[in-house]
Amino acid sequence: MPFATILILSIVSRFIPHAANFTAVGGLTIFASKKLGVKNAIIITLTSAIICDIFLGFSFASIFVYVGMIGYAVFGKFISKKISYIYVPVIGSIFFFLVSNFGVFLGPWYIHNFSGLTACFTAALPFFKNTLISDIVFTLAIFSFVAIYKKIKEEGLLWGTSLQEPILKKK
Repeated sequence: MPFATILILSIVSRFIPHAANFTAVGGLTIFASKKLGVKNAIIITLTSAIICDIFLGFSFASIFVYVGMIGYAVFGKFISKKISYIYVPVIGSIFFFLVSNFGVFLGPWYIHNFSGLTACFTAALPFFKNTLISDIVFTLAIFSFVAIYKKIKEEGLLWGTSLQEPILKKK
């Protein structure tokens, strides 16, 4: 999947109606990291976030959100036969939750003491649930879609030389 496609999907996933924090951004960043490298994944996720925030709005915590999103790119490179496609989005979600909500805590919304920190992270738990679920679902969906597409393409089960005539090869 090319760089531009991942960037566009990442932007679109933030603009289409969705439950709070239920987007494909984490999964796409993990995928980009594994397939295009950490540097390209960071460029994609930051470009996507900044473009979206131009329209959706920046906040005091935006820089912390961006750092949290970079975590997905860094952790994505560790997917392997030994490191599961489930562990990486879970670790990415936890990192994002901790970093982004610490940024929210540092803003003007909470008292800067332990009870304020506790209140901030407690209020953020429903968002974490959505982030965690979406990161796992979209990571698995993206990697699965690409693997299935490659398998179909290798087996010649797509189209022949002309897109007008689908040809299913029999073995």
